[in-house]
Amino acid sequence: MDRFSRRQFLSSSSIAVAALGAGVAVPSVGWAEEKKGMRTLGRTGLEVTQISFGGLDIGTSALLQGAIDNGINLIHVGTGYVNGKAIRMYGEVMKERRKDVVLALKEDPINGIDEALKLLNTDHVDILMPGLHSVEEISNPELPGAFEKLKKEGKIRFTGFAVHKNIPEVLEKAIELGFYDVMMPSYHTGNRDQVDPLLAKAKKEHNMGFMAMKPLRGVKKEGKNSTPEEVKAIYADLLKNPQVDSLVIGMGSFNDMNTNIEACFQKYSQAMPESVKEMIRYAEAHECASCGTCSKVCPYGVAACDIMGMEYYVERGDPALAAAAYRKLSAAQQADSCRDCGECQAACPKHLDIPARIRQTHNTVATFA
Repeated sequence: MDRFSRRQFLSSSSIAVAALGAGVAVPSVGWAEEKKGMRTLGRTGLEVTQISFGGLDIGTSALLQGAIDNGINLIHVGTGYVNGKAIRMYGEVMKERRKDVVLALKEDPINGIDEALKLLNTDHVDILMPGLHSVEEISNPELPGAFEKLKKEGKIRFTGFAVHKNIPEVLEKAIELGFYDVMMPSYHTGNRDQVDPLLAKAKKEHNMGFMAMKPLRGVKKEGKNSTPEEVKAIYADLLKNPQVDSLVIGMGSFNDMNTNIEACFQKYSQAMPESVKEMIRYAEAHECASCGTCSKVCPYGVAACDIMGMEYYVERGDPALAAAAYRKLSAAQQADSCRDCGECQAACPKHLDIPARIRQTHNTVATFA
């Protein structure tokens, strides 16, 4: 059972959110008034909100219900999110709200999605996007047939994929294949220099849709949480690129939801705060771009890129999630197999101190093992 009832949700929502739901203009900051926060998701032709609801942090279905009530129409969930609880929460909401949303699911098409559809209380999803994190995975010859089978059965409308690591080469391969309708990589101020040229190429050659996850990666300042105004400024900075169709954001609290709704539907009119400029500069210089180079050059087989990704979960205050991912690595892949040879740091485009950072993550998640 959810921790909050629908009545409790309504009483806890902010005045700003209530005003938005009633169609009343709220004097705050945001952007894209001309399209009311909507963008076209590439060649799918789907009109989606430029801020979308990600299910990785959801703790109650009332959050998803509230986001939909206030105009968010693109939602994304994976079968494993919140240890399988997230998809059940989505399913509760979908009983009444399926027609109001574009539903994206992270699941493997090869093994079928019948169980996921049952949990979601729907007969189809709009976009199926499995996690494909290497050239070998995205080139799997079984995938096109599996996707097409689900399309013919009416269980999916469009094809897509998510990618957390080896991002440049996976995107490049996806463009070469031309098969996928939507791509969803980690995209933030720390890696957009690498991703933006590939995004432009994908749009030009195939008009692929672009959903961006982890948009706040690398912008925490001195261990403190960013303010709502700083968060909205960061979103606005990423959305200056018109080729970005939607930022997929995990919403774990009503405060998060309210901030994201305001960000989606109001025009950003303030000058960027100096604190945000500093955060962006820091992320550009110090945040892992998830290019995968470090793992490729490690002579000891340490999964450095994976562990750098877990660093993000720790920084955002979710070490248990990082620990769960870390436990899936073999002993040889974990950070204590590092021998400080320096190969990863030398090969890293930003020359990050990867050995020190992956050891720090190792020490943090070890307490949750």
